[in-house]
Amino acid sequence: MYQAIDSYGGSFHNLIPVIRSQLQQSLIATQGVLFRTRPVVGLFDVYLDSFEDPFERQYHNCSCCRNFIERYGALVTISDTGKVKSALWNNAALPLNHNYRETLRRLNRAAVLAQIEDQFSWHTETWGLPEAGGFEHLWTAVDCVLPPARTEYDANRQMAVKRESYKHLSNALKIMSGTTVQRALELLQTGVLYRSEKVLPMAEFLNTAFVKTRGLRGEVRERAIWQLVSTAPAAWCTPRASVFGALVEDLQKGMPYETVASRHAQRMNPLNYMRPEGTTSGNIAQAEKVVAQLGLTSALRRRFAAAHELVAIWRASNEQKVQGVFGHLHSTKSVYNLGEERPQRTFMTFAKFRRDVLPLAREIKAWVPRRGDFCAFTTATDPSAPPILKWDSAECRNPFAWYLYDKGSFACRWNLERDSWADVVAISELPARWDKDPVWASFGNGALFVLKDCQDQHNQSLALFPECLRGDLHSVRATIEAYSKSKKLEALRPTVQHAAGLRFNDNSPIDLQVCIGDTLMYYTLDRWE
Repeated sequence: MYQAIDSYGGSFHNLIPVIRSQLQQSLIATQGVLFRTRPVVGLFDVYLDSFEDPFERQYHNCSCCRNFIERYGALVTISDTGKVKSALWNNAALPLNHNYRETLRRLNRAAVLAQIEDQFSWHTETWGLPEAGGFEHLWTAVDCVLPPARTEYDANRQMAVKRESYKHLSNALKIMSGTTVQRALELLQTGVLYRSEKVLPMAEFLNTAFVKTRGLRGEVRERAIWQLVSTAPAAWCTPRASVFGALVEDLQKGMPYETVASRHAQRMNPLNYMRPEGTTSGNIAQAEKVVAQLGLTSALRRRFAAAHELVAIWRASNEQKVQGVFGHLHSTKSVYNLGEERPQRTFMTFAKFRRDVLPLAREIKAWVPRRGDFCAFTTATDPSAPPILKWDSAECRNPFAWYLYDKGSFACRWNLERDSWADVVAISELPARWDKDPVWASFGNGALFVLKDCQDQHNQSLALFPECLRGDLHSVRATIEAYSKSKKLEALRPTVQHAAGLRFNDNSPIDLQVCIGDTLMYYTLDRWE
């Protein structure tokens, strides 16, 4: 009998690489998304029951292995088709005569057949205790993806958020009308509703959720909903409490289109959208705790961004302006009669202008209106401060944001002369679109034409807006916004060009004077593409 027990030693040693390999394959296949299940019988009992001999069972009754199995053994993956697989146990990877093949088969079956409990988050790269008391124990390591949480507290909080997201999405799919959701989506896709791009991603997600869960029942439906929750921001899973939910409700009540559009525009007004009603002492205390736990104190220091820091698609080149000793004697000819009060202009999309004109442009000037969408970019004062914006991350840093004033602002406020041409220093898309991630498409297309000497002379806040903050700050957004209003952006050196100028998008056309070679051309950009 003792000889039989001793034979487990070598088998146990080569069991660990099989568990580790299965975990890596699971994480790669699902991009790091794992779920916990709730087996009817405790998995450690299943583990011990797989050993028929009492001595063998006692030999494997280990507290370290118990902790590993109870914490990680019930983890599974869910494919796009709803198929459930164990994240750790793969008995097929062991030889037929392996001592632990039957053990892994039972663990695999118990985990796969159990009900999904929640989405799993972890904060350490090593799971379990490799060695203790001179014995090797069940353990594995996460090699292919970064832990989704920094601390155990963060991991537990993330799992709690996902449980709430599942509950809210599940209820929404029961209560809301799939037909009305699809109708609301179609309205948003036409672009006729104000700031539709902000709501469109949630609408598309919810419509997909109705399609994927249609006709499903029981655990199959639950798994489909969990799979949807795993890939969606928490806000998308609470549609009934959202602007999109209000739009669906208005349509459900049979309101005329004009009323629906008007009510939607009121909700989407930048002065109302995602703006909290006010701060409370409780929210301030919660914000103190959250900011401290996330280490975001330094991230709350913001400053004006400089033009040279931008991801620019075009920059003015001083070298191009004067070429050679006699370069300044060249004349610049217009193809139009400059004696006319207004030169003839070519109307063009930004996409075509970027593709066909910018590569040839030597100099660009923009017409400065009396009042317009003047805009400035901001960034973190401390470049090592952790991310505070949605589109910023530790892996791909982008602490830049932007602001402008509702209904525009006057040119004089931005150190510009109205009704005149101003030199364009650089052109940049909005920061949320720098990496072309479709997740941030809801912030819309837009570009900043940086104008020489342009800067906001009022500097009234940090311009940290709730809709731009990372998701785990949503609950304390009221305090963050109040803090933003109470502070000012830190200044640049007087000689540094600010990343400020005119914001262009589909609702804000811009008139340009472009020097191509020795010829002046006039363009009006009136739409993005």
